[in-house]
Amino acid sequence: MATATSEKVPAAVEPHRLYTYAEAAELFGVRERQVRRWVEEGKLDYTPLPGGRGRRISGQQYLDTILSTGVAATA
Repeated sequence: MATATSEKVPAAVEPHRLYTYAEAAELFGVRERQVRRWVEEGKLDYTPLPGGRGRRISGQQYLDTILSTGVAATA
């Protein structure tokens, strides 16, 4: 029997993959703007791309966030 927390984790999340803000928003079940807010507020870590060409959210960061905060993937 799966726990409530493990039921929130989509099977397709790859811990070492870097997700765009739009992809991370889809995983979290929120709008892209909310992911940007979480990053700006320091609630979600990101990985900067080389040359300052953007930011990505790692799959591991996603997993750590939902497991520590209980933010549902389908909020």
